[in-house]
Amino acid sequence: DVPVTAKNFINVAGLQFDVDFDATKATFVSVEDPNNALTGFGSQNYFSPTPGKLKVLWDEPGLINTTIDDDELLFNLRFRVADKPSDPFPVSIDQLSVFDNHRKRY
Repeated sequence: DVPVTAKNFINVAGLQFDVDFDATKATFVSVEDPNNALTGFGSQNYFSPTPGKLKVLWDEPGLINTTIDDDELLFNLRFRVADKPSDPFPVSIDQLSVFDNHRKRY
């Protein structure tokens, strides 16, 4: 599992980002252990449009601002490793967009 943790997650009502990884080394399986503060977060909040890419989208159903402490787990990304589990493979997050309950983007 690859943990995704909070950093400056203050007054957030929604977010979206891409996760990029080497599809020759790993296959995305699922998102596990979502933080309870991510109200309604489930399988409808992520999809893998192509191998090596995962898109994550979440907004608080009532557009209520949410704060999660730094380094607290948002969720784990579960991958199936292709070859040697000990071989590292890079996972990066990009295209990050965060907004508050007034749809102001940060």
